[in-house]
Amino acid sequence: MAVLGISRLSYGTWFKFVLPLFIIEFFISILVIIANIYLSF
Repeated sequence: MAVLGISRLSYGTWFKFVLPLFIIEFFISILVIIANIYLSF
């Protein structure tokens, strides 16, 4: 049970910290694509 609790805690930590990082990287990549489109014009 303790191992399950630790794995659940680590999963919650991953969900809180890594997921926002993925979202930020996603928005940055979209901004880079938009900037490249504007620079191509």
